[in-house]
Amino acid sequence: MYKSTDLTSNDSFYKSDRLYKAAIGLILLFGIVIRLFHFFYNRSLWEDEIYLSAGIIDMDLWQLLTKPLPYFQKAPIGYLLISKLMVMLFGKNEMSLRLYPLMSGIISLILFYSITRRYLKPVGVIVALCIVAFAPPLIYYHTEAKPYGTDMLATLMVLSLYHKYQRLTTPREAFSLGLLGAIIIWFAYPAIFVLAAAGITILIVKIRQKNKQGIQWLVLVGAVWIASFIVNYIFFTRDGSSSQWLVDFWEKHDAYMPLQPVAGFIWLFHHISSFFLHPLGFSWFHQYEQPNMFLQLLNRLFFLPLILSALGVIYYWLNNKKLLLYCSAVLSIAFAVAALHQYPFHERLTVYLVPFMVLLIAGGVQFCVDRAGAVKWLGYVAGIFIISALLKNSVEEVVHPALFGGYKRSYQRDAMAFIGKHYQPGDLVYVYYNELPNFLFYQKMYPQPFKKVILGADHRRHSNNFSEYFSLVDRDIQNAGKDKRIWVIYNVIDAPLGEYLGDPAWYYHDNDAVNRLHKHLRSEYKVLTSFAPKGKEATPDVFVDLIEK
Repeated sequence: MYKSTDLTSNDSFYKSDRLYKAAIGLILLFGIVIRLFHFFYNRSLWEDEIYLSAGIIDMDLWQLLTKPLPYFQKAPIGYLLISKLMVMLFGKNEMSLRLYPLMSGIISLILFYSITRRYLKPVGVIVALCIVAFAPPLIYYHTEAKPYGTDMLATLMVLSLYHKYQRLTTPREAFSLGLLGAIIIWFAYPAIFVLAAAGITILIVKIRQKNKQGIQWLVLVGAVWIASFIVNYIFFTRDGSSSQWLVDFWEKHDAYMPLQPVAGFIWLFHHISSFFLHPLGFSWFHQYEQPNMFLQLLNRLFFLPLILSALGVIYYWLNNKKLLLYCSAVLSIAFAVAALHQYPFHERLTVYLVPFMVLLIAGGVQFCVDRAGAVKWLGYVAGIFIISALLKNSVEEVVHPALFGGYKRSYQRDAMAFIGKHYQPGDLVYVYYNELPNFLFYQKMYPQPFKKVILGADHRRHSNNFSEYFSLVDRDIQNAGKDKRIWVIYNVIDAPLGEYLGDPAWYYHDNDAVNRLHKHLRSEYKVLTSFAPKGKEATPDVFVDLIEK
């Protein structure tokens, strides 16, 4: 039988220990405050946010329901409608677009605390809550205009439903579980995986209990979930979800698990290591690259969370086999759908798995603390070690906001404002082809007084080498008038959506096309000024050069 120990039966500790209550309050307060800091810091949207936000800004509610999003974008219909409502209420700006993820992040912290109390003792609760509150990637996703942070909230809501209704002894419990689960599906794509894992867990338990009525209720609940998923898929998800370009994109990012045993094992090792780094944020430093693989794994704290996760398996085997079964089921489904090329396993797309992995890691700490002697103290040290790394990086990102988000830190709005500040009558603005979506979005949201703008053509497929290519770019620029000052704005990312990576081959052979453009402008023109974001930690994602012949 699947034993489920009630770890909160000793409620006296939870209710009377002031130090414990103060610790929980401070962790929650810090987690909320640091999210609010980055929200109100109001950084520029980065490219992926712009792609999705363009549809939310430009389309009305009916269009969001009936038409495809621009730039090959997909998002749960619930996310789109709530985000659009935020824009309608608070205006077209970055904070409106990020408000729903922010609210999801704050609710997630509180809900996760409620969940951890059901499965862990005080030390484990503190460790688990610290990980979710302090992990820089999670803080980022809770202040990003994308649905990944809301995916995590959907997981936590399903976990709460599972805990409350898993017995399925009454029609009311079955109705509530079926209806609420069906609704959640419309707000997060991976919610169906978490619900399926919950259903599998409940089914196995009911079969072992020989509970025929419970199985019947579960079949009805599952039917409601499947019906909701099918309707949502047919009307809102199906179009573009199986795009060959999209499959190729994720294959290039190694997001699908190989079916060959050896390759599959290597893939698992690599992706578990990557998961601990992102989205869990286990690393001592922001600079992740290390020439030595072993040193890189040490920097990423790979071995410690891996060992703690293994110990967490033992902990739940002894204390709550049903939760262990649930964790195993959801991870198995995640790997299975990745192997079948149905849902990629890649950093931001795995945020929904965070609650399960954190419960395992915190369970490992709790397992050690429950032992005697040196093992007990090793548990305390391990918990402090991983919390310290997360806290150090999250505080550093408050002191140096340019570090926040890593390669997703964007200066698109800043670049546009820079041109607007130094723009003079008669100036020409030339937008390089790879910067068009960002320029058009921000020019629409915060219009600049540009009188003449050239939207650069994509000459890659009309050229056979860079010499021919730059001659066509120069022709576009010079046709505007030889005596004009010309602002050239171009992006560091040179892989337009909807195109297969590496095509044309001559252009991507060395992956240095943007660098070549940067040098070409300086060799063929006089550069009067350039945009540079403030702060030594800042790495620009957009270049602006004011040139003249």
